[in-house]
Amino acid sequence: MEVWFATLYSSLCFLYVRWGYFSATKPLKLLSKCLPVVLLWVWAWYRVTSTERSLLLVALGVSILGDALLVTPRAAPGGILAFAVAQLLYASLFWTSAAEVSVLLALITAGVVLLIGLVIASRFGKKAPERRRSWVSNVILCYFFLLSTMLWTATVRCLVRPHYSSVAGVTGALLFYASDVLIVASALYSSPWLEGRTLIMTLYYTAQLLIVMSVEGVS
Repeated sequence: MEVWFATLYSSLCFLYVRWGYFSATKPLKLLSKCLPVVLLWVWAWYRVTSTERSLLLVALGVSILGDALLVTPRAAPGGILAFAVAQLLYASLFWTSAAEVSVLLALITAGVVLLIGLVIASRFGKKAPERRRSWVSNVILCYFFLLSTMLWTATVRCLVRPHYSSVAGVTGALLFYASDVLIVASALYSSPWLEGRTLIMTLYYTAQLLIVMSVEGVS
């Protein structure tokens, strides 16, 4: 990885964590939040040469959409769904055993069907606050199931094919998982470590970078 890219990426991450998150102007907040992953997308477009390139670019693109939607509280469920799709795509990236692809496809199908069912239930179900709280909880549980699938496939890849790229992948998956766990924790507990989402976003941006670096064909 070039020094200029690492410096620019770190600077954009720092810009959002220390300034963009606290901006009262929503377009600036959205732009500063999405810019680091947009930079990753552009870098991957030029630097990744393997057959996994298209899948990686779609996963990063969906992640950018998720980041944008999560800036607006009313669009948060859409953001969660976008990141759920991203986790499925990342899980596909990590999967290495062709003989067991059917297992992954079964997990993906079950996750997608469950997500669609939850969306339909939310759209046509009762609008009582208690009902909505229950739906949000179910969506979050489903998302963590998909996130866990991504972490599991990254771990399997690392065990089957030990390599620095596989280690980067499983480390990125762990950091992604940790950042999302901290998001839930920040909603339940008050802590100076979670104030301003500094730790959460640092873990998230680092995770995205490591996952990109784990893809074969990065030049």
